[in-house]
Amino acid sequence: MPTEADFSFNGDLKSMRITPSLGDDCGSQSGAELVLTGDGREIFRRAVKSGDTESYDVDLAGVDRLRLSAMNTGPEDCGALNIKVVSQDWKAQ
Repeated sequence: MPTEADFSFNGDLKSMRITPSLGDDCGSQSGAELVLTGDGREIFRRAVKSGDTESYDVDLAGVDRLRLSAMNTGPEDCGALNIKVVSQDWKAQ
């Protein structure tokens, strides 16, 4: 699963609430680690296990470029880490 994705917000996104979870086809021993890096500095790191449904607030104030990185950590290979963006707070224009 090692995966990375980059996003550019030009500092306009102040925060977001996310819910990371594993795909439905992942076994009970599956696990992943989600890391968010903003402008080269780590701003969020969380282990995600099968069945997790907790949401987290991520402060993105002043971040221009956001990188999402995910990797397997469990003994079973899981092909899907889902990241649901529950809410977002944009800077007033």
